[in-house]
Amino acid sequence: AQAGLPLLARSRQVAEEELAKEPRNASMRAGLGMILWREARALTSSGQPRQALARTRQGLALWPQGIPAHAIPALLNQVNLLREHAHAQARSGDLAAAARTLAQARAQLDSLKHLPPVQARWLTAVGELDGVQAEIHVREGKEQKALRLLEALSQRQQDWLKQHPQDLRTRWELAKALARQLEWAEASGQAVPGLAQRQQLAAARQALIDKGFDAPGDLALWQRLISATPP
Repeated sequence: AQAGLPLLARSRQVAEEELAKEPRNASMRAGLGMILWREARALTSSGQPRQALARTRQGLALWPQGIPAHAIPALLNQVNLLREHAHAQARSGDLAAAARTLAQARAQLDSLKHLPPVQARWLTAVGELDGVQAEIHVREGKEQKALRLLEALSQRQQDWLKQHPQDLRTRWELAKALARQLEWAEASGQAVPGLAQRQQLAAARQALIDKGFDAPGDLALWQRLISATPP
């Protein structure tokens, strides 16, 4: 994430310059919003949550009159921006604000669930929100609540993969959920998770490695995943 920040910053600058020339161009506005979300995600992952908040605020301010109903990419990206804003707020220590922002993101996602592009990635989108919610619980000292949330999420993902075994994106989300469960269980001083959970984690990891899957945006977690002790 850190290595990609200069390129993301340059992309943002170019997009800002182009939008300044055509301020009514909705496609350019949506494109800048996507870049700002990606830059914010990279900043949060690299330990710079306050800088990430500046980017998410900029992205959320792009549509002062509201996003048109037909601008589906922009509407979807607003969910991403709200989720990343909540994530950065949590990592900055403002847990109450993070919870409020995450509730906004869920409401926005729910309002879009009738759209085919949202239906196609519904499980992933909800899972991404659940992942931030679980981190908020951990930072509140509620590790058991976080673990239960992620256990329910990983079960839904496994059920989906029984019917859609080639869905690599969901496999990656499953691997993340399992790896975080393992990390948080260990960090909270619990007994090492049982054989079944380690088997699930190893299988998720191996499926991704076999496909040459490139971990998006979270290299530290990917390293943790591929080094996890197999059963």
